[in-house]
Amino acid sequence: MKEKEKLAMEAYTNGCNCAQAVFSAFADEMDLTPEQARRLMEAFGGGVGGLQEVCGAFSGASAVIGYLNSDGSKNAQTKKDTYGRIQESAKQFEDKFGSLRCYDILHGSKPVHLACEDIVKEGVAIVESYLQDNDGTI
Repeated sequence: MKEKEKLAMEAYTNGCNCAQAVFSAFADEMDLTPEQARRLMEAFGGGVGGLQEVCGAFSGASAVIGYLNSDGSKNAQTKKDTYGRIQESAKQFEDKFGSLRCYDILHGSKPVHLACEDIVKEGVAIVESYLQDNDGTI
């Protein structure tokens, strides 16, 4: 198991929601403490506040990519780049799980039983793919 995946799984098995688990695994890269990362993402678990809408693991991965890709300004170019990367990741995520919605993933018509642990691992993989595409640079 890779380091970030291990961190995310430890967080998840110790009570973090999917969004917290994925996001906090990359806290060091964002100059955040794991506690700060968990606080920022608490509301995104369970498909945003338990509403089972956008998957928390995907939200966590999107938040990491947005944080790492953005320059923090009103620069339209970083927004365009970030949105493009998130849209690309969303397509891959949907192809794998059938939806971006938590409810559809966990209760939908996919013939395979999906566990949140598997989805958290995919959230980590999305961020690792982003980092690999950017030579690990922020």
